[in-house]
Amino acid sequence: MVGETAFFGASDLDSPPVSVLKAPPLALRQAPDQSGHAA
Repeated sequence: MVGETAFFGASDLDSPPVSVLKAPPLALRQAPDQSGHAA
C-alpha cells in the first residue's frame, strides 16, 4: 500500500519518488495509518 500510495502522490505532484519519501503529500499526512511511518 505504501508503495502504491507513494506512486499516486508522485504522479499527482509530478515529483520524483525520492521527494515523496522525504516529504509525503497531504494524502499520506491525512492517512498516516496507510503510511505507517508518517508521524
